[in-house]
Amino acid sequence: IRRYHELQAMAIRDKKIYVFGMPQFSDSPVRVYLDLEGIPEEGFVYLIGMIVVANGEERRCSFWADDKEQGCAVFSEFLDELARYENFLVFSYGGYERVFLKRMMQVAKRADLAEKALKALVNILSQIYSHIYFPVYSNGLKEIGSYLDCSWTDSASCGIQSIVWRKRWETNHAEEWKQKLLIY
Repeated sequence: IRRYHELQAMAIRDKKIYVFGMPQFSDSPVRVYLDLEGIPEEGFVYLIGMIVVANGEERRCSFWADDKEQGCAVFSEFLDELARYENFLVFSYGGYERVFLKRMMQVAKRADLAEKALKALVNILSQIYSHIYFPVYSNGLKEIGSYLDCSWTDSASCGIQSIVWRKRWETNHAEEWKQKLLIY
């Protein structure tokens, strides 16, 4: 994937967004926006969050695992939600979701549906990286989001902070930590 650093420098200097070519991906009547929270070094995803947009309606779903043993069950719940739709695209921001889907395909009871989800996965970050130059210094979701006037419910929220919140939840199962993660 080619990145034109000159365009990035111009975007920052001019405080403008530059678009170099149009991102290409197919269209679908159902769009799924996927976000995972996990502990990468443990290979454990404890929260699958998704927004499904179908027929102009938006639905939000969260699937929570208390422990590693529930990880496959949470993935099955995710697949159950996808199974409701014949055609869909799954959007993610980065490669974490692809790695997860590949790993779960090996253990999923419905590997065909897991494979369909993997084939439908679109990494928006790779589209942004090669086509869209924001006047920011990184392609981090928070930095781009902030530029676009989007904000998080908790200004401290980030990937590392989510691991801290999860570890606090594991210590005492306090609902406040789980809620922070579900909202994040």
